[in-house]
Amino acid sequence: MAFTLPRPLSHSSISMFQECPQKYKFKYLDKLPEKPRHFFSFGSSVHQALEFFYGGKALPAPALEDVLAYYKENWLSAGYKDPGQEAQYFQDGKDILVQFYRKHIKDFALPFFVEYKFDLNVDGVPVTGMIDRIDKLEDGRLSVIDYKTGKALARGRVESDSQLTMYQLACERLLGASVAKLSFYHLPSLKEQIVERHPEALIDGLKKRIVATAESISGGRFEPKPAENVCRW
Repeated sequence: MAFTLPRPLSHSSISMFQECPQKYKFKYLDKLPEKPRHFFSFGSSVHQALEFFYGGKALPAPALEDVLAYYKENWLSAGYKDPGQEAQYFQDGKDILVQFYRKHIKDFALPFFVEYKFDLNVDGVPVTGMIDRIDKLEDGRLSVIDYKTGKALARGRVESDSQLTMYQLACERLLGASVAKLSFYHLPSLKEQIVERHPEALIDGLKKRIVATAESISGGRFEPKPAENVCRW
């Protein structure tokens, strides 16, 4: 079946469509302008610094001073309500990076991939995404890590999260290796939720959700789902 989509689907666009099809239409078809959000700027700034930390091609790891300098030089300022809020978030990010560095520098190893961009076809639907970090284990299998900078993660979320399911599907199809572990790394707390690879039932469910979303978009089905906590954004 041929699908007519404004762009390849991603975890975030599928989630948005499920939350409210009209919200998806506003963003991806009508391209309505959006106000910058400070939490996106903050997350991107910290992610970029970690990409610099792990993104080298050879040992040794960058010095902490170099990581912090990169963070400062590439800080994203959009979306903050005032200089005071921005300064507080900048300090929070700096603290995260210092603590992360001190915790992991002793076992630093070059990852298999950092910021791995994937494009694949799922039953005729183009799908894209970006994985924060992929490590190759001693047995040749893969460990997939996704960084989170927001609120504390719900317990057990890692066990069935569709974003990690999509990452597993992409890695195993494109990199030719089995995924052994999936994890969310909550940076503010330096705590990691780790689970073994997701079962095939979750992969099958994800594929069906991808196709169903593509069918609805191609069919122009953008019915709104009014909800106060969604619509106010």
